[in-house]
Amino acid sequence: MKTLTFLLLALFLPVGGLTATSAIEEKMIVYVSIIPQKFLVDRIGGDWVSTEVMVKPGYSPETYEPTPGQMRGLARARLYFRICVPFEDVLLPAVTSASPVRVVDCDRKIQYRPLEGATARNETRPDPHIWTDPINARYLAKQIQEVLVAEDPQHATYYLDNFQRLDRDLQDLHEYITGQIRLRNSPYLLVSHAAWGYYCDRYGLQQLALEEDGKPRGPRALAELVRTVKARDITTFFTQREHRSPADAAFAREISATVVEVDPLAEDYIGNLKEVTRLFVEAARQ
Repeated sequence: MKTLTFLLLALFLPVGGLTATSAIEEKMIVYVSIIPQKFLVDRIGGDWVSTEVMVKPGYSPETYEPTPGQMRGLARARLYFRICVPFEDVLLPAVTSASPVRVVDCDRKIQYRPLEGATARNETRPDPHIWTDPINARYLAKQIQEVLVAEDPQHATYYLDNFQRLDRDLQDLHEYITGQIRLRNSPYLLVSHAAWGYYCDRYGLQQLALEEDGKPRGPRALAELVRTVKARDITTFFTQREHRSPADAAFAREISATVVEVDPLAEDYIGNLKEVTRLFVEAARQ
């Protein structure tokens, strides 16, 4: 992405006399980084917001590179809600230097955890997967509501009503997961990609990942993980399509595990977390 800044500057230049601010859209155009954010913005913005997602299904927020078409689309946007995933570190400084898009940082109420297996040298590097915890999603939803109201006060009551309904649904989701997780007879969750740390922290589980500090484990750490998994009789290995690797299949064979795919990036945020919870519980039911 070394040439991204130059690409952005070119794409944000006026074309045919039309600039980012020369036309007013009936709907407010809002960009987000990942699909679960779209769920939140759509539920709150409803009829008055059009939400566009940068990271499309099947792609990883850790390695994503935006397309020229997405860059052109950003020139028409009013807001960009970031979620603190890696590709934003390159994208957003270039966007803000070339476009009037307002970039909104994540809610400060969210407490970040370090990446799974982060070394002392990188101990301040945060785990970006904050949305897998429904309480964090409530914070994000409240922030979205407040920002939409500030940008479009004419529809403040509409946004507030939608937020309140969403907030109740997210609280119900939290209570549902809390009750279901009690049915597990093991605190360990074995995953290929360390996307579930916030979920595990919230519901009293411990994530065991096939990677450390965002990278595949080395031979010594991998052998240690195999010993841990076998000693604790963990027989289900949860994978993610955006991070498929031949190492996943080899690891599953080594520990004789059943492989189950889960998706932390599904658009139906509430329905997906309910289904993921069901799978997590089935893997270690009392």
